[in-house]
Amino acid sequence: MQEKLQAPTAHFDLEDVYPSDINAAFRSSKESQAYLFTGNKYVVLDYSQGPSLSKVVEGPLPICKRFSFLKFTFFVEYELDAAFGSGENEAIFFLGDECAKINYSSNPSHEIKQITKMFPFLQCTLFECSIDAALESWKSNEAFLFKDDQCVCINYSSDNCSLVGTIRPIVELFPILKDTFFDNGIQAAFAKSITNCYCYEVVLFKKKSLGMDQIWFPHQTL
Repeated sequence: MQEKLQAPTAHFDLEDVYPSDINAAFRSSKESQAYLFTGNKYVVLDYSQGPSLSKVVEGPLPICKRFSFLKFTFFVEYELDAAFGSGENEAIFFLGDECAKINYSSNPSHEIKQITKMFPFLQCTLFECSIDAALESWKSNEAFLFKDDQCVCINYSSDNCSLVGTIRPIVELFPILKDTFFDNGIQAAFAKSITNCYCYEVVLFKKKSLGMDQIWFPHQTL
């Protein structure tokens, strides 16, 4: 039996923590930390004490300070569109119609391609030229992509790279967002905690007059 969806447990401004528009984010490989991006800078946010007590533990600094291997690329010079964590010290960045698959460990590497070259199944979809936000799934090698009020789940593994289901309105994949500030678009997101589909907590960002909004989802099934 599917567990009943619960209402968001927190909804508040992040202005006092980081008073800038968050355009991309992803969960760090370090426990209870996430990278947040605004313009061509980043911070590391520690949320181990809960959302209302989140604090910046690194930055703001230029993206190239932390991801120096991306120096001389558009990904450190301009504002990222989206990002998601894709493994231990790994992430995928999106900017315009390009994406970068990165490893930011002590032995870093990166691969930059057009979105439709890295993910051919996105060709001729609304995601082929740009992506608003991205979010890693609770399932290995899967992530959610957001554009306007639409969302799709993808498998990004090299041996099974494909769509998972169809492109649908955000509220169909995340019904708990219906009639909220996020039902017609998401600016950035990261997965706070991933155990399985019964314990999947995420943080969403969207610009508002007084800063950033967040919603945390405990025990949500999609």
